[in-house]
Formats: sequence, C-alpha cells, structure tokens
Amino acid sequence: MVLEDKFINGGLTTSMGIGSHGPPNASKKISNIALGLSDNLFNFAETKGFFTYRNFSNGFQQDKILSAINDVNNNLHINLTGFSRYRYSKFNSNNPVTYNNIFNWEIRSVLDNPNALQRATFYRSVNGIYNIIPNPFR
Repeated sequence: MVLEDKFINGGLTTSMGIGSHGPPNASKKISNIALGLSDNLFNFAETKGFFTYRNFSNGFQQDKILSAINDVNNNLHINLTGFSRYRYSKFNSNNPVTYNNIFNWEIRSVLDNPNALQRATFYRSVNGIYNIIPNPFR
C-alpha cells in the first residue's frame, strides 16, 4: 500500500494506489503515517504534515491500518501524548479491538514487527510542541 500525493484545484489530497504498482523497477513513494490517541491524533498529523488512517481507511478498518503499519514504504510517527503505560499493560491482543484500545493495538502491532519498529519515531507534546523522544519500549 503506497499513499500518493495529488494536487487537485491547487490543494493537496491523498489517494492510495491499491494494486497499481507502476512500471517495473519504479521507486516506491515513502509516506509518513501518524499514529496516536484520537484526542490528539489529527492535530499532531496536521502540525507535522503526516497522513492518518483517514487517508486510506473508512473509519477503523483494522486490516488497512495493519497493512499501513507493515508497509516498508511507510515511516511511522507515533504520538505518545496521553498514552498510559498502565492501560497498555492491561491490553490483551487476543481480545477484540474496540474504540477504547485501538491505539494499544497499534502500538502492539508496531512492537511485534521489528521492521515497523525500526521505521517508528516517537513523539510527545510539551507545551503544544511535538518533540521526538527516545523509544520508550526498549
């Protein structure tokens, strides 16, 4: 799954090229995907110029979000503002994913994939500024 930028009527929109891989040996476009708690996700993504699940999914579509996490052409930008280690410690990946544990599922999906973790950058907001922080899961 590769997200493509398109300029339409002077504005930037995003579309996903599903099944169209371009000519052989074409270089893949790198996309920047924001992950985070819904309270802060869209401000984070807009401030930093990142895509969110809304650019390639209609609501929460677990398969599409997992595909974006696993896609080696996507850099992952994870906003940990408001993240609770306690709630995360209670997350059971065998239970269904619900609105209350989507971000925990996303974090687990990144941590379970060494390649995704390597492409992940972690952030936390301090006084409204999103700062890069060291990986807190090492």
